[in-house]
Amino acid sequence: MSVVRKIALASDAFALGFGLSNWPGGLVGTRRPVDVFTPDREFWKPICLILLAAGIWVSRPVLRRGAILWLVGLHGIAVTLAAFGYARFFLQAAPFVFLYQAAAIVALASRLRSPASRRAVALLGSALVVALAVELAVAAAHPRNFRASGTLDPATGKLLQDAAVELEPVARGR
Repeated sequence: MSVVRKIALASDAFALGFGLSNWPGGLVGTRRPVDVFTPDREFWKPICLILLAAGIWVSRPVLRRGAILWLVGLHGIAVTLAAFGYARFFLQAAPFVFLYQAAAIVALASRLRSPASRRAVALLGSALVVALAVELAVAAAHPRNFRASGTLDPATGKLLQDAAVELEPVARGR
């Protein structure tokens, strides 16, 4: 497998979205062999990468202090290049990626001039937290079922866990 292909597969971790509904990526996607689910729609992936780059850019003055974080990220890239392109390797660095993305969002919000605009951004963030909490509560009360398809084991008739599995949600009420 080429190096570019490995990085492309691993970077699918950046396509994961918000909450249990994985917004905006959705719940239809693939779980590659011995990896994690990644959505088919990669709408969020370029936005995530742009926010990451912007967060790193605005965090330049403190990058040296966070050198250990860079080692964690470089470790994930090195393992990806040496082995396979697993999205789970890049997910290990997700908390640090989120911090850099938050730095980019804060930098953008701090450029807003009017207090009303800043308040609107804060309210939007608070509304997102509430929406995610409500989604979690609804999902806990009414769990969602999924349809899985992939290669079957001829002996047992069950899905092979070492093969790619396509996942999609089953409509509620079925």
